[in-house]
Order: sequence, then C-alpha cells, then structure tokens
Amino acid sequence: MQYFNMAVHTLADMKKWKGKFLAFKAYYVGDATLAKQAAGALGISERTYYYHVKSFGQAAYSMSHSIKKAHEAMAAPALPPEPPPAPVLHQLGSFIPPA
Repeated sequence: MQYFNMAVHTLADMKKWKGKFLAFKAYYVGDATLAKQAAGALGISERTYYYHVKSFGQAAYSMSHSIKKAHEAMAAPALPPEPPPAPVLHQLGSFIPPA
C-alpha cells in the first residue's frame, strides 16, 4: 500500500495527470455519491469523470510496482553475522572461554 500512495503523490505532481488526480481525489477522499456534482465542478461529463478516476488508479497501480522494484534494488544487502570472539588465553597459558 505504501508504494501505491507514493505513486499517487508522484502522479499528482505531474502536470499531465492533474485533472485526473482531481477526479480521483474527489471520488476517494470526497463523497463518491456526488459524482455528477464533482464532474460539473471539473467541467467534464459524468462518464469522463469515471474514466479519469479509473485511468488514474490504473496508472498509480502500475507505477507502484515500478517504485517497489526500484526500492528493493536500492535496499542495502543484509550484513553477515559477526564472527564469535576469539578465545582469551590466561597469563599462564590456560584456556578461559569467552563470557
């Protein structure tokens, strides 16, 4: 879900997707039952409004996979475990196991 949210905000910043983002936001953040009013406020038909909501969601979903792959590629590999400490010799040469 975090990658989808990143994709939504990335697309929202792009000029090309501005109108579709407004329809998407009105549908999912606002009251979805007021589709006709939201479409009128955006100056588009109700059918175009639903098309914008759908196409923006599909684009964000597609982009979320790309963001996830990029994030996983940049993630640092896990560090190997540290080796156990070397045994300590007593002054007389007897073995004392590490604590």
